Amino acid sequence: MADQEQAIEAGEAPTHDVAALGLPAVAPAEGPQRVKPQPVWATKEAIEDAADRFLERYRIEPGTPFGPVIKKLGGRINYAGWQGSSTETESLTVFSRNDFEIVLPRDSIALRDRYTTAHELAHFLLHYRQYDLETRKDGKQRTMVATRPQGDERNPVSREEMEADWFAVELLMPRRAFREFWAFARGDARAVAERFAVPTRAALDRAKELGLLLDQETPAPQRKCA
Repeated sequence: MADQEQAIEAGEAPTHDVAALGLPAVAPAEGPQRVKPQPVWATKEAIEDAADRFLERYRIEPGTPFGPVIKKLGGRINYAGWQGSSTETESLTVFSRNDFEIVLPRDSIALRDRYTTAHELAHFLLHYRQYDLETRKDGKQRTMVATRPQGDERNPVSREEMEADWFAVELLMPRRAFREFWAFARGDARAVAERFAVPTRAALDRAKELGLLLDQETPAPQRKCA
């Protein structure tokens, strides 16, 4: 842990160790060279705590871009295709522990891209270590690919997607900072959304999740015209 923190402070790309985030390692499922994320089977609270430690280690403040930390970790963000054109337009490909790529659609909006980036970063931090450990044991490279689920694939949401969502939401709206600013803003959801660089709907959902917003206070969604 100390060596990893020193490497981070020195600006070096660290070894991505889930254990350093306080989460257990899980034996990977056997498969081909191209593998999918496998869940770590940690609790929601443990995964949120891991996200908090990551934010603290890299000194990431609420609302700041993830681009610099992704670059430091050895990653990059590229743009290709259009929303819904393929599963590859919102995806993560991990070639090694210090080499990964997040692909975003060209026609998306900044707030959506921010969430997608946090979600794919979560997959990298949570779900690649198990394959990296196997590669270091047998020398066989695994390329982990996480793509955007299509249609019914997200109903129900798979465990690994749920874990990435938990981690991503905590990266975007850390519990402690969110509660403090919600109180400071006196429940002004728009101000809170602007502070954390998320949609207002996301801020309201987070407030409700944290017990800051009662059901009757939640605005009813507008009906769409047929």
